[in-house]
Amino acid sequence: MAVPPLLACALFAIGKRFRNPRSQLYIALAVGLVMLLGDAGQAWSRIEQNRQRELASAGIRDAMTVLRRMAGGAEKPGALPDIDPTPRAHGAYGELERAVKTVAGQRLAQHKAYVKDLDDIGLPRLFDPGRLARDTGLVESRMILELAGRLLPTYRQRNQQALDEMPALIRALDIDDDARTRMLDGVAAQRQARLRDVNRAWDLETRILDEFGQMITLLDDNRPYWVARGGQLLFERDDDLARYRKHQARVDALVREQDQLGAQQLASLLPATLP
Repeated sequence: MAVPPLLACALFAIGKRFRNPRSQLYIALAVGLVMLLGDAGQAWSRIEQNRQRELASAGIRDAMTVLRRMAGGAEKPGALPDIDPTPRAHGAYGELERAVKTVAGQRLAQHKAYVKDLDDIGLPRLFDPGRLARDTGLVESRMILELAGRLLPTYRQRNQQALDEMPALIRALDIDDDARTRMLDGVAAQRQARLRDVNRAWDLETRILDEFGQMITLLDDNRPYWVARGGQLLFERDDDLARYRKHQARVDALVREQDQLGAQQLASLLPATLP
């Protein structure tokens, strides 16, 4: 095609976010830990403030540090250490420490699995200009989005299952009946609110993929009027560029909402200490 001297350039920087998608997963992780820790204060207030409490608090803080690194998204998931559920403390505090670290470790493992699945299907490279230029008819692009969409119900269900399993985890703790009852009551009281948070996060993820699909459709419908050059997508027509940027802005807004939701949950846990 004839390329005008001046072309509008559009770089899809949002693609970087999918190299380490995290929001919807640390939301799910955080809501589980909030449920576990939320009503523990009264239950544990009668326990002697001793070395075991300090050890358990330190162990939980270390687990929370890993979650902060995950939420920050600056590191590849493989660089994050696994969370060992083995407690440092003994007795009742050790039991609570083990439970919290078990939940954290499970959700971190799920985060790593989700990122790997997205990487395996090629989502981080969806808007790579070179790949788009080679994708005749953008057939590969649509397949990537279809495969990504299939992942969402699976991981949503796993998040919901984790919340459902919380009472069983608490019942298995070797703690006194009063503490167990308080924690179970807290989980029951918070369950619906936490489930809404999890579903909201995955609804946002679904909307992000939908915006990606509309961007691919825009490129497909206007294939003669854009090129990939110098690591950029260059649009011949201003209207196409404007529409593309609108989709980018919508994705930006959805990602910010996801991050805000996850940050609120994670902030409620930090710093992690025992009463």
